[in-house]
Amino acid sequence: CGPGLFYDVGLSSLLCMSQDYSGPTCEVTFVVLGAGAAPRITIEVANSDFADSSEYVSKVTVGGQALGGRYLDYADSNLDSNCAVMTKIVDTATVPAGAVSAVGELVVRIETSSSVGGSYSGCSSGATLVAN
Repeated sequence: CGPGLFYDVGLSSLLCMSQDYSGPTCEVTFVVLGAGAAPRITIEVANSDFADSSEYVSKVTVGGQALGGRYLDYADSNLDSNCAVMTKIVDTATVPAGAVSAVGELVVRIETSSSVGGSYSGCSSGATLVAN
């Protein structure tokens, strides 16, 4: 699968991946941002297993603060099991105030509903969740 979590200020892009069987979750940490920074982020998720109404990204947190949830709810079933196609769920959003730690770290966490994964075999990497 292609990458999924993109930090749009040009500092870095990190791949966030999980091979969990049910309700995959992944987390990445960006470092050396500078305390008090207010970066903007874009997040894309591979269309691995989001075609059913019970399959969706349930929560995105940035620096421990909720950025949103219920993404890819009722995703296009023609894209199910198509990890080559990334869907943007967050588009150049400014992270909440205080999300960057005092040491300049920004932790981004992506959680899915318990129905994501399951009998689905995952992307070619074996991942059930891939984000960039």
